[in-house]
Amino acid sequence: MTEALLLRTFPLATFMIKVRYYGVGSVAFKNIRNSILDTLIASTLDGRESVYQKKTPVVHECFLSWCVRTIKSLYDLSEYHKNPLSFFYNSTNGPNTWISRGIPEHQGGGTWIEYKKNITITTLVIDPTHTNYSIEYGSSNVTAQNFMTIFGEFFPSPYSIDNISTIPILQYKRLLLRHRPLTTRPPT
Repeated sequence: MTEALLLRTFPLATFMIKVRYYGVGSVAFKNIRNSILDTLIASTLDGRESVYQKKTPVVHECFLSWCVRTIKSLYDLSEYHKNPLSFFYNSTNGPNTWISRGIPEHQGGGTWIEYKKNITITTLVIDPTHTNYSIEYGSSNVTAQNFMTIFGEFFPSPYSIDNISTIPILQYKRLLLRHRPLTTRPPT
């Protein structure tokens, strides 16, 4: 038997220049802006055997985004409970907030990418005892970019096996390809 692909991640924006696929970079979450990560994950349904049996893989969209969550906290009998009341996401329309440009060879070569927008989410607080007011939450563009680029280490990456009896290998870091056996099995 030959090498088989067990899992594949496919980010919905190109790696170096951050061009978004599907216009907004998402299949199922088109209305939410400023995603931290938006990727498709295709995997086998029943583990390695299903690859060799040529079974159809399953695909899920994994979406991680900035949001504001309103919670009601309760402390009762030494236990702390959080009950979510509402979630608020930035759903305004706008252009891609990443910019990229090539760096000439005489300046070292490469690609410059930058996240240009500060993350700002403003929520309206409805308070029956006071006048309604808004609260603004956010992050600078530098902090947002540093946080989002962490995912570039892993997305995209394949998880494959050489044959049905070998240990699966996760390949990650696109620029400096790394290989390592996974000690836990991805969810099916």
